[in-house]
Amino acid sequence: MDAKEFADALLCALNDDSIKNALVRIMNQGVSEPVSQQIIESLNNQITSLKKDLKSRDATIGKMQERINALTAETHGLEQYTRCNSIRISGIPESGNEDITAKVVDLINKDLELSPPLSLTEVDRIHSVGKPKPKSQPGSHIVSVSPPPRQVLIKFATNRSRRRIMDLRAKLKNSHYGLFISEDLTRKRSELLYKAWVLKREKKINSAWTADGKILILDTSNKVVSITNFDLSKSFNLFLFLLQPPSLPLLAQSTYLHVFHSDEIPNLCEHYTHPLRILHVNIRSLRANYDELLNLIASYEESNRALHVLLLCETALSDANTVLFGIPGFDAVYANRKSHQRGGVAIYEKIDEHALTRNVYNLLESEGFLPTVNVPTRIEGVTKTIIDNIYIRGSLPSARTSVVEVKIADHLRIVLTVDFHMHRKKNSPLVIMHRKMDESIAQRIVNELGQCDWQSNENRDIDSSFEFFLSEMTRVLDRHAPAKQIKISSKSFRREPRFTKGLQRSSRRLSKLYSTAAKCAKNSHQHTAYVKYRNVYNSAKRAAKQLYYDNLFSESRNDIKRTWKILNDLTKKSGKNNSPVENLQVDDVTITEPKAIADAFARFFADVGPKQAGLIASHVQTDDQQNRAHIGVPPSHHSVFLHPVTQQEIIRIVDNLNNKKSLGLDLVSTHFVKKLKHALSAPLSALVNKRGTG
Repeated sequence: MDAKEFADALLCALNDDSIKNALVRIMNQGVSEPVSQQIIESLNNQITSLKKDLKSRDATIGKMQERINALTAETHGLEQYTRCNSIRISGIPESGNEDITAKVVDLINKDLELSPPLSLTEVDRIHSVGKPKPKSQPGSHIVSVSPPPRQVLIKFATNRSRRRIMDLRAKLKNSHYGLFISEDLTRKRSELLYKAWVLKREKKINSAWTADGKILILDTSNKVVSITNFDLSKSFNLFLFLLQPPSLPLLAQSTYLHVFHSDEIPNLCEHYTHPLRILHVNIRSLRANYDELLNLIASYEESNRALHVLLLCETALSDANTVLFGIPGFDAVYANRKSHQRGGVAIYEKIDEHALTRNVYNLLESEGFLPTVNVPTRIEGVTKTIIDNIYIRGSLPSARTSVVEVKIADHLRIVLTVDFHMHRKKNSPLVIMHRKMDESIAQRIVNELGQCDWQSNENRDIDSSFEFFLSEMTRVLDRHAPAKQIKISSKSFRREPRFTKGLQRSSRRLSKLYSTAAKCAKNSHQHTAYVKYRNVYNSAKRAAKQLYYDNLFSESRNDIKRTWKILNDLTKKSGKNNSPVENLQVDDVTITEPKAIADAFARFFADVGPKQAGLIASHVQTDDQQNRAHIGVPPSHHSVFLHPVTQQEIIRIVDNLNNKKSLGLDLVSTHFVKKLKHALSAPLSALVNKRGTG
């Protein structure tokens, strides 16, 4: 076939409809599949990018919502704080143009019997709340009930005046006016208090009242609960739901019950610290709704709120179905109806991802050890783990474990309390005597001691003189600084003196900030506030420690023994050195043999006594000769001369005494003696010299 015949045959074939359709189908298969795959990949990439952006925006919105909630709570607390000096009085009858201020003050003074009476200077303002109630028109034939009188708001100048009224408001129960005094609460807290009164009437709680703007509830177990959270209605209804299962009408009207759209799944369980998420679905048929269930579980996973237990109703399963319709990460158990009608129930439980930890638990449980901690002991942002635990063997029903949120390390402290039913004798408190001394008291004592007649002691014997001295000094001390008993509890714990009251308050504040920051992310404002406060607290603690030891060393600069005691306490030295002597130098010869070292010590201590005795004898003889030559008496080996004691010697001896504030048997401390050394040096030196004469 030549070229012309081939071209004619090709044109005839192209004009055939079947050939045209075949060519079109071949071209579609060769072109459309690659193009479609590229379009799908492009759309998937766009969807992934949009999901990331949406997740980032949701996180930003969540942080902003947390900030809004925190600011709203702070604003609500500030609004209540502005009313701390105000009260409201209900039941005061209204009349025409009357002076409401004078009327209210007279009623309060009369019915409450205030002493001293309330004055107008203690009141900032008094006025009725709301618009006047309309009265029936004259000549009207309609019988109407007179409206109740409006509440009267009283704002006091000080909180002390308000407290006087609130402490005596119970006296108004028998008032002929039917007066009632209440706190000036915000609208939210007033609504919350009304709900509490409703529950009290329904006998679901025992009592409800207010104190300084707080709503207090006495539950059926006689436990007082304070509700001051931001979302008061939600926290209150949640508390009631946990306290006592509510009836259906209460649950239907409660804000505890919320209806969420599928897009609002991240809002679920947002107010709980350690939630257990259980999903219940009346799925009807797991086979038909399997894909939708997986999509729902993925929605929880993407919002960092993974489910722990799945309850599926009205679905019949078998061993084959549980494998075919298994949920990744979950173990399944099922039970079908015996009649094989209307399905059955399936429970999916989250698989434990910590296999090694579970092995340790199983090993301990096989030996009878049971864990006592079931809450996280390490919290960093959104990560919560139970790392630390205390295991006990056997049954201890009275054992109680507590986790203390104190930021000493990145792990929380664990306290295990066990009641062994041991009846211990109650330790009686330690009773000590104490005298208060300051500069003004010391000066008054010195002045009065200087006016005492110490010269009269010259005509008395030594015993009478000492009794006179002691009685005079005791009389002056009892007059200006009487001895008082101080009881020290046996339970008192001695703190470091450098840990001042201010540092103790700061430490408690730091613990509260840590408890809040540990539940938030590291980029949150709560964590930033905690870090700033921690740095300031550590700087103040170091400065207080340095200042304390600077003052301590300054006070001990003339007492080398006390200085060394402080140094030993700082270096944790016990003062005992039991290490053996490795070498000893005797007459420029170094000895290292243990036996030779022991012999050298023995020779030294055997010869030191006679040598020192000879030095003392020659020294005493020389002094005795000098003394006798000084007074013109010939030397004698049968007598001794003693110099009179001077006031300077008394002062020097007193200065070397330990500065202790504890009182002795004579109820006088060395601290007092050192303060009064100049006033007591003259009578003391006279007593000592009189004692030497005999």
